[in-house]
Amino acid sequence: MCFWDSLCDICCFVLNDAVIRGHLNSSVGRSEIVGKLSMIGFVIARIIAIVLLFWALDKHPYGYYTLLRFVVCGVTAYGAWFSAEIEKQGWAWCLGIIAVLFNPIIPVYLNKEIWAPIDVGVAIILIVSLFLLRKAEVKETEDEKVKNEKM
Repeated sequence: MCFWDSLCDICCFVLNDAVIRGHLNSSVGRSEIVGKLSMIGFVIARIIAIVLLFWALDKHPYGYYTLLRFVVCGVTAYGAWFSAEIEKQGWAWCLGIIAVLFNPIIPVYLNKEIWAPIDVGVAIILIVSLFLLRKAEVKETEDEKVKNEKM
């Protein structure tokens, strides 16, 4: 059993307790919990990338910029996939291009004067994505509510 399975089991236990006490709807399942945890992880990863991008404006050893490439490439590649999954093609293309620009395998070499505005621009894009790039909340229809209650 991995860490995430243990964390999901703990969250399920806490949420089931909340259902029993009447604080939550009983239709909350493990898949919903895993979905919410992955969204929280994606938000935290974007915040870390934003901080690293702004911190990159200062002078650092070369290893820092390699780490920055790995983090930003990973976060934006996941963001591109996630955007495609929720059918937000504009975000998918934007984040995909950023992932290619920051990829650590075949790096794009530019001088610091060019990277500085790129870092700020990408940080701003990630900040905006925190508010605009989310899964749509799906509202249950009356038929689905009745079906879920029968289960």
